[in-house]
Amino acid sequence: MKRIKSLCIALVLALLVTYVPVSAAVQDDTMIKMQQKDTSQVELALYPNGDMIKNHSTTFRIQMRITEAESGSIGEIHFAFSEEIQNRCKIREYFYENGILDIYFSSAGTVFEQAQDVVIGTISGTPSGEMFRASIAPESIMFVDQSHQMKQVDEGVLQGISYQWTVGEKVPDPDNPNPDNPNPDNPNPDNPNPDNPNPDNPNPDNPNPDNPNPDNPNPDNPNPDNPNPDNPNPDNPNPDNPNPDNPNPDNPNPDKPNPDENPEYPDGVCTASTYEELEKGLADSGVTSLIYKSKDGNGLTKEQQKTLFKSLKGTERTLTIIAEEKGQLLYSWKFTGTGITNIDTFIDFGFAKSKENKDAGSLMAKGAENLYLEFAHEGELPGLAEIELYAGDSFQDGQNLYLYYYNTKKNGVEPIQKSIKVVDGYVTIQIEHCSTYILTTKLVRKDEQFPAVTVNKTDSTKKTPVKPTTKTTAKTAKTGDNTPVEGLLLLAGISAAAMILIGKSRKKI
Repeated sequence: MKRIKSLCIALVLALLVTYVPVSAAVQDDTMIKMQQKDTSQVELALYPNGDMIKNHSTTFRIQMRITEAESGSIGEIHFAFSEEIQNRCKIREYFYENGILDIYFSSAGTVFEQAQDVVIGTISGTPSGEMFRASIAPESIMFVDQSHQMKQVDEGVLQGISYQWTVGEKVPDPDNPNPDNPNPDNPNPDNPNPDNPNPDNPNPDNPNPDNPNPDNPNPDNPNPDNPNPDNPNPDNPNPDNPNPDNPNPDNPNPDKPNPDENPEYPDGVCTASTYEELEKGLADSGVTSLIYKSKDGNGLTKEQQKTLFKSLKGTERTLTIIAEEKGQLLYSWKFTGTGITNIDTFIDFGFAKSKENKDAGSLMAKGAENLYLEFAHEGELPGLAEIELYAGDSFQDGQNLYLYYYNTKKNGVEPIQKSIKVVDGYVTIQIEHCSTYILTTKLVRKDEQFPAVTVNKTDSTKKTPVKPTTKTTAKTAKTGDNTPVEGLLLLAGISAAAMILIGKSRKKI
């Protein structure tokens, strides 16, 4: 089977040399993550970016550089694809040569449908001797969509990601834990007399040879009952603290012995109603989620919004803007730092809901229930926004909705999101720019094609913001177009070969 795959790849390479298009990804929040799985294996995971998902990427090539701390210490390197990749991709292959682990996988359909961590597989190795130490770092990431357009994550950004890997260890002699000492019965080889731990003191019964009176460990203090001669009150061991009941004079509250162990944001969430409170949360490294509340979600100036988005950009922190009235959630906007690309956008977070729209209404499906959303802001957002809003006055709990964008220039509606479930009267949508959107109960066209990413919250905790789940350490990569021609052609060949092989297997069935 491996020979058949290799022949298909070679044939498609020859056919595609002259016409395969190449382009750079428009936006990129790709993450490569590595973590030790056991004593000899490292787990490799990929967080796909929005471009990989929206354009239905089918083929991927990931190159990992493995650099030995001591040349020749690595015996063999292997890679095992995860069960998830094996189920999705009919073509899978890896090669290891000259310190480069080349990983390929391809499917006839979309490989990744949601923006979430996907384990690609595990890297394992055997040392040529007792052990080896090496660093693992991504060299390049390339991918191809269903139209054979190829894109690459910028190699310059990937240079900062690495993982230190150790396999095997030298086994010590259990009879002598210190190999530099030939006499295991004497733990200190510099002292010929093991019965006297201090060779500079001829009298082992007196641990301090400078003190002729071993009953008084401090010869400078004539009163051995008071260990601190500078303190006339032996009942208070700290003379700089007039209150002996509080051992820490820098803390005026003795009921809280260590104020640093009681942070202001114990759950990592800073909830604020003013910009000054948000600034305080930003300055605390323990805060992972910032929440700003107001009557309509507004109240921050353009410069304040810019400062917030600039501070969050590239991090895993989140900013949630909440509009509420008398403790009741009206709607919220949530941004994640890794998805922020434009910090200069000033947003009016308000919007209006209506059940009728003269222009867009005629384009919707007959008999459908529709809710039209008119956003006060017009144009691009700082990044992908997750918006939660109350729709219980238009739809019933459990109803499945669709989201469409009304394109005024073309006078048409475009599919944005499906599988939106009404839970406790609320729905959650994702958008990247603001205009007019429609929530509806029916498809506009039969077999409508929606983007792969969907949001479907089924919990009942929408009215109380919660701390987001922290991800493992990773770096965000930007896009570029430094794709090697050979790698692009190989990647396109694998993609097309996957489609040919799977098409043949379907015909046999």
